[in-house]
Amino acid sequence: LLAEAEALLQGAERREMHAGLRREAVARRAALAQAEAARAAWSAALEAACAECWIGTPPPAPAHLRAILTTLARLDTLAPQAEALARRIARIEEDTAQFHARIVPMAGALGIDIVPDPLRLWPVLRDRLRAAQAAVGERARLQTARSKAQAQIQALAQRSALLDDALAPLRAHFGAPSLATIAQQIAEISQARALAIECAVLGAELEAHLGVSALAPERDRLEQLDEAGARAEAEGLAASLRAQDQALQRAYADLAAAEKALAAGGQDSTAARLEAERQAMLEEIGTEARRYLARQAGILALEQGLRRYRDTHRSGMMTRAAAAFAQLTGGRYSGLSTRPEGKGEMLIAQMAGGGSKEVRKLSKGTRFQLYLALRIAAYLDLAERQAVVPFIADDIMETFDDTRAGAAFDLLAQMARQGQVIYLTHHAHLCDIARRVCPGVQVHDLGASGGQAG
Repeated sequence: LLAEAEALLQGAERREMHAGLRREAVARRAALAQAEAARAAWSAALEAACAECWIGTPPPAPAHLRAILTTLARLDTLAPQAEALARRIARIEEDTAQFHARIVPMAGALGIDIVPDPLRLWPVLRDRLRAAQAAVGERARLQTARSKAQAQIQALAQRSALLDDALAPLRAHFGAPSLATIAQQIAEISQARALAIECAVLGAELEAHLGVSALAPERDRLEQLDEAGARAEAEGLAASLRAQDQALQRAYADLAAAEKALAAGGQDSTAARLEAERQAMLEEIGTEARRYLARQAGILALEQGLRRYRDTHRSGMMTRAAAAFAQLTGGRYSGLSTRPEGKGEMLIAQMAGGGSKEVRKLSKGTRFQLYLALRIAAYLDLAERQAVVPFIADDIMETFDDTRAGAAFDLLAQMARQGQVIYLTHHAHLCDIARRVCPGVQVHDLGASGGQAG
């Protein structure tokens, strides 16, 4: 009974559920009919609305229409901007037309060909304007330079007149038309006086030492010293001195032989004759010895005079070289001097703290600095007398530190005031040092080779 009752109950529940489902289906079909009717009405309204505007019929799909409506919403906000841009374009076109109307007559007045596109006239007119402005600036600069040059010329003319008045007595005295000739004659007189004083001192010392006064003729001749003649005379005296030395040695040998013969001889007249020959030989030896000493003193005086003559003529260049060497070494060395060695001279570097060093005993870097100082001094000395060719150096500062490289660039800048200086290097840091020390330096990059020239 329980099972049958449960089966009856389940059948009743299923019948009730089927009835509910049928009622829901009827309700949904009614809702579907209403939705289709509403959709048909909306489609008819949309088609009618699209037919009245630019979209037309049939209307687009809903997704497409949604994109169109979104774009239209944005266009509504962009419309004022479009109007503003249109007005701005109109003003620009108006300004462009006015600008063209103005530059075309200018181009015609300047003789510039009128091209169909007026926009191509403006670069030509702009270049002409810049060229004219540059010409005006250059003219002003040249006028200023001309005024300064005229003022300098007037000052120099006044100074020249004063110098001519002051030099008139000297020209009348020397009979020399040019100032260079007068300066040369004054320098020669000063040098001659200095040499005469030095020769007098040397002669007095030699006379006091030798006890002879045979140097007076040599001293007179030194007062009129000529380098070429003195050098030839010194060579002749040296040859004569060697010959006299050999003759003196032969005389001593003869004397020794005579004394030996005297000792071996008896008390007859032979001994007296040998003694007389001995006395004569001694007298001859004394005479030759005095001549030897006098000529030796003359040679010494000539060599000293020649040395002073060379020192006087090279003093300017040596002074420049010493100053440049001191600057390159940072003050470690204070000067340069020479010392005779054989037939030549040895260059000596004077240390700032005292003492000296021969060139061959200097370090490699210091020798390079000395050679550069000598070249700079020679270049400046030559530049004072004549036109010079460019000074070209190729990486000569390889062993220099930054401080000495800066000093070297400072000296090269001084040389550049007399002529052109070109320095080749592949070290970039040297270019930075050159820019710092010499603000007016021109640095050229040689490109793919990696080198640089300053």
